[in-house]
Amino acid sequence: MRKLISLPAIVAAALLTVSATASDSANIISNASPAEKMVKCSACKGKGITVIETGAMDCHICNGKGKVRQGIRMVKCTTCKGKGQIPWERTGTCSACSGIGKVPKK
Repeated sequence: MRKLISLPAIVAAALLTVSATASDSANIISNASPAEKMVKCSACKGKGITVIETGAMDCHICNGKGKVRQGIRMVKCTTCKGKGQIPWERTGTCSACSGIGKVPKK
């Protein structure tokens, strides 16, 4: 039998996660003096994430061929748009703003 978790327990866990993230953000913001204005982070353009690595992998639908069989015809793969490759990127938290998206104005 599966163990069911009550809705209040799920909500409490979500609130703990959000409050930990909010407190982390508050600590970073509180390190700036009250007179300092916060501006959009130029490293991540205010998104809070940065691209660590990029690349391309073979399309999983057409196996890198760019075409798939539709009945007796071969047609362009709609997943990779006929290129046979799908771009991917690995992202991480911006180290300049610690994921907040804002830094103290200098």
